[in-house]
Amino acid sequence: MGSHIDSNLVISSPIIGDIYTTSPPTVQSTNGSSDIMFYSFFLKSFQNGKTRLFSNALYIKKGFNSLGEKFGDYGSVSVFYKFGFLKKCGFTTQIKGEAIGKMKSANNIDLLAYYNIYQESTGSKKVFFIPQISYTHESLTLYTTSEIPLYQYLNGSQVASKYQFTAGLNYRFFTKKPKVVSIDLVQ
Repeated sequence: MGSHIDSNLVISSPIIGDIYTTSPPTVQSTNGSSDIMFYSFFLKSFQNGKTRLFSNALYIKKGFNSLGEKFGDYGSVSVFYKFGFLKKCGFTTQIKGEAIGKMKSANNIDLLAYYNIYQESTGSKKVFFIPQISYTHESLTLYTTSEIPLYQYLNGSQVASKYQFTAGLNYRFFTKKPKVVSIDLVQ
């Protein structure tokens, strides 16, 4: 979605014309690299059907883009515990750990000179507690969640994560009506 080489107008002169500079990679809509993504998921539903334990893991191996920049590899592991109550309500707790590698550059690219990025101030390790409560009626779900940082280790000087609160509405629909299959047992 978008380009990793968007630029800003620096000077507009009738003598020399327009001069542009590439925007810093931290504000681009994409990093422009080809990445490899690995994902896994595990679900265990218990007998009563209202309680579930599940987890997922994601690892993104980042590649270099055409500007000689490589954003840090990303890895995360999450464990969820969900239980339903009052037929239409659910409560989910999540513990999420994530690690982001340091940004790298090709040999002839100076991220500090071009974009004011200190490579030693990139990358982090974080652990979050994420509670969520939801209410579902037919295909409509109303939910609220909060992301609470429990541990953060940031390389160098960076902006840390703060508490995040989200509320949302989710509507699910099918493009085709499900077929009803009936089985007649004749003896």
